[in-house]
Amino acid sequence: MNLIYSFLSLVVPLFFGVVTSISLIWHYEIYQSTLIGVFLSIGFGIGITSILYFVWSLVFSPNAQAYFIVEFTLALSLLMSSYLILRHKPFKSLERAKDYQSLWITLFIGAFFIFNLIIVLRSFYQLTLNSPNGQYDAYAIWNLRARFIFRGGENWLETFPNTIGNQHYDYPLLLPGIVARSWSLVDQATKIIPAIIAGLFTFGTAGLLFSSIFTFRTLSQALLATLILICTPAYIFWGSSQEADIPLSFYILSTCILLFLHNLFGKDQKAFIFLAGMAAFIIGLVGLARRKK
Repeated sequence: MNLIYSFLSLVVPLFFGVVTSISLIWHYEIYQSTLIGVFLSIGFGIGITSILYFVWSLVFSPNAQAYFIVEFTLALSLLMSSYLILRHKPFKSLERAKDYQSLWITLFIGAFFIFNLIIVLRSFYQLTLNSPNGQYDAYAIWNLRARFIFRGGENWLETFPNTIGNQHYDYPLLLPGIVARSWSLVDQATKIIPAIIAGLFTFGTAGLLFSSIFTFRTLSQALLATLILICTPAYIFWGSSQEADIPLSFYILSTCILLFLHNLFGKDQKAFIFLAGMAAFIIGLVGLARRKK
């Protein structure tokens, strides 16, 4: 049951991201870019929810149950607004690069990709089992801060002075925020939630790379590029570590892709540059913090 509740606790953050990213991308009537929006929604949903939870915590208690009512209400309002804006919008096809590979070669690359993806998923699962608390930065900084927020109640800010060795109390709160928020929802500091978030960022980054290349190039090129990424041992290791390295790479890649889309569709278009600005802003909430002496 803990596994089910842990997944359900992240439904609304992902919903926030889906509605925000896909509705803005659909504004350009290019249905192929919807796949990019699906993977972008992982980072944007977690980022928006973490910011919302942080602002709520500053004003009220981090564990206040009323927060989740407000979060759910905002999600429904955002859904209705997007529906009213996009319900009559037509779609068109974007001209993509031709795939000169034979069907059999493409099928072989696809089968090889699926085979390796299964191995990578197994490796991620095994690494997570071996280190359920993540690597050093995870249990010494990110998950530690999440526990401070979750257990601190109204006094959560008093847990941040740097009195526990060299613990980087000034580091940003995107990862601790989303973990503490999900723990508050399930009312338990389960190890499953940080692992799920790590998995979302790890395979979400790979999916974002695949979708962006597939949108403008060929299926074979997208599969090969993604295969190179996920078969890099260090990538899966750091992805399962529950540290900030892979989330940071997700937002950097998102920013680059959105800036490319902005340049492709014309500089007078504002939605892509707005999303790129959001991704760049969230980068500051992930890991680019100045260490105080």
